[in-house]
Amino acid sequence: MTTIYYGNDLTKKLGKKQTQPAEPQPFSTWFVTPLTISQKPYYLHVEAVTGFPVVTKALTPKQFARVFHKTIDRIDYLTDDQKFQIESLTTEKLAYSYTPAATNLMLTKYLHHAAQHPEELEEELTKTRGLPRQDSLSQLSFKVLQSLGVKQEILLSRKLIKFANSKFADKPGKPKPTVKYVTTASQFDDPRKWEKYEWQPVEQHPKIVQQIQHNNLRAIAQYVDTLPSSYRLPPELVIDFLNDFLNRYLFIEWIILPTTSLAEANAYYYSSMTAQPDNYEMYTEMLTGFFRFLSKTGIVRKSDSQRVSSYIKHTSKKFLGYSSQREQMTYTLKQLSSLIENNPDAVQSAIEQMQNGDEPDLTDFFDQSARSTKTSSAPSNQTYELRAKLKDFHPSTWRRFIISGDASLADLEEAIIIMFHGQFEHLYDLRNERTNEVFELPEAMDEMFSPFANADFKDATMTNVSSLKLDDQLLFTYDFGDSWEFTVHVRKITNEPGPATAQVLSGKGYGIIEDIGGVWALQEYYDDYKAGHVDPDLKEWMGEPLIDLTQFDKNEINDLLRGE
Repeated sequence: MTTIYYGNDLTKKLGKKQTQPAEPQPFSTWFVTPLTISQKPYYLHVEAVTGFPVVTKALTPKQFARVFHKTIDRIDYLTDDQKFQIESLTTEKLAYSYTPAATNLMLTKYLHHAAQHPEELEEELTKTRGLPRQDSLSQLSFKVLQSLGVKQEILLSRKLIKFANSKFADKPGKPKPTVKYVTTASQFDDPRKWEKYEWQPVEQHPKIVQQIQHNNLRAIAQYVDTLPSSYRLPPELVIDFLNDFLNRYLFIEWIILPTTSLAEANAYYYSSMTAQPDNYEMYTEMLTGFFRFLSKTGIVRKSDSQRVSSYIKHTSKKFLGYSSQREQMTYTLKQLSSLIENNPDAVQSAIEQMQNGDEPDLTDFFDQSARSTKTSSAPSNQTYELRAKLKDFHPSTWRRFIISGDASLADLEEAIIIMFHGQFEHLYDLRNERTNEVFELPEAMDEMFSPFANADFKDATMTNVSSLKLDDQLLFTYDFGDSWEFTVHVRKITNEPGPATAQVLSGKGYGIIEDIGGVWALQEYYDDYKAGHVDPDLKEWMGEPLIDLTQFDKNEINDLLRGE
């Protein structure tokens, strides 16, 4: 259970039933106090161990949970699973409780800085005016954190990373020595040799630290020796980068091994990106390459090295995508006046909810507005028949299906993912080879994430299927890391009403397996499954029963498309 302690300054609002504070537990113990910004009341919540701040407008567990969700989701040095675990830990059971000494050092620091520099928080409120309340409060919470300077922000991030990676450790497994991807005899010791020293303070074990760091250098040296002569990065750069990761970053305060938590690589990658974002491709190549090497020596499983790669690519997309999202935000605010004018009933309802102290749900308002601005270049009441095929996989895996011309291209993209058993864990786009247009979701509209450097990028939610022409050839790409590619062909257009959702007419094969490593890894799995000797580590990762990639169940897929 999470307890938010308040003091005498909030007893008029929350009562004075006194409780004895328990020993502070990370993300289960918080303190709250009033915070005045622009002469308006807010409430500053501070986590007891890390000092993580959350600002709310109301003293309710519901609003705290919403703002906390938005705020923790923006922390890219944590993996999505860690964010989910921390959020669940914090918001599952949450209550306010009175104690006279409801304060801590970080809360005092935040309040002092806010009193000395009120214009900083006032400016942040002005910048976020017009955003949904939880988004505005989330950005305000980050501003409170950043107000104390970079050093304090780094200190908090290290505490948060330590908590996440020790409480929710993403420990890699050790593969069996007989698996076929273990192709290199290691010339260094397995880091698990020092496992009992994990998370112990560095200063308490200087000799052990020296042994581990020397072993790390041996691992780096062997990795560099395995690189081909055509490798594009200088060996000295690779050595310096990996030495910084393994022998400095992992030893800032505690003893951390490459096998302690795979999420540490993601955290280091984020810190490197923050310092020098232009070098993100080099950082990606060096870190993912090193963990692939560790899998080849049998230190970690192949699936673990692929997980590191997935973390890093996901983080780079989110980090580099913020700039485009900020540009889109400006466009959205420019359209706000027309959206309000077209939806007077929704606006009036929202005003009444706010007057009653409730937070309005504007989802329907924005959804209706988006639908009203969607473009269509052909009449409605049309049915499109298309054929989608997974590229570079044998035996052929395909779907023949129909979809309404009124559906958006985003609906088409989602339908393809469902048809081939994707799980919507990654970004995706759709390219029309005739027009060279690339259609993406708004949050992914950034050219650097797509292989189509000279393409015309469009919002997939704002264009209908009826914009397509007969015989158009499309390329749908799902997960820019594993790069699943599907060829999509417009085979027939008929002037009759289309189905409410996409409908599969025929097909062959199962589809993809999320995060297995792309089509080459899927092919390897298929060949091994057919021969009756699937890798034991892959079996463990997939669970039972194993997937038969030759199976095709049209009724099951159509049920999924209908949301059943």
